[in-house]
Amino acid sequence: MQLHLTYAHLPQLAVLPPPVRVLVRQRALAMMPSHGRLIGELPVIFSVVGGLLGAFAGAWTASLLHSGSAGPDEITIVCNVIGVGVCGFVCGFVGMQLQVRKLRPYLSKAVEYYVSEITHAD
Repeated sequence: MQLHLTYAHLPQLAVLPPPVRVLVRQRALAMMPSHGRLIGELPVIFSVVGGLLGAFAGAWTASLLHSGSAGPDEITIVCNVIGVGVCGFVCGFVGMQLQVRKLRPYLSKAVEYYVSEITHAD
C-alpha cells in the first residue's frame, strides 16, 4: 500500500491544478454510495478520536513522570498537548489513507466526468 501525503500525490489528481483537485475529490465523494458522507469525514473523525486517546496517553505519561507525587502542572499540560497533537495527527493521517483507498476507484470516474464537462462546455 502506497502512502500519499497529500491528494496531489495521487496519480489521478497529480496533473490537475489545486482548485480542480478539490472539485474532483468532492465529485468523487458525491459519486460514492450512501456511506460517502462518512468516508468524507473519516480524517476528521480519526483526528478527534486520536486527540482524545492522546489526551489520555498524555495524562498517563505525566503520571509516570511524576511517579505518584504531586508535580508541577506544566509537565501535565505539556504531556497532554504533545499527546493530543501527535496522536491526533497520526490518526488523522491514517484516516486520510483509508479515505484515499476508498476514493481511488471514484476519482478516475470523477476525472473523466470533469474532462467531459470541459470538452462539452465549448
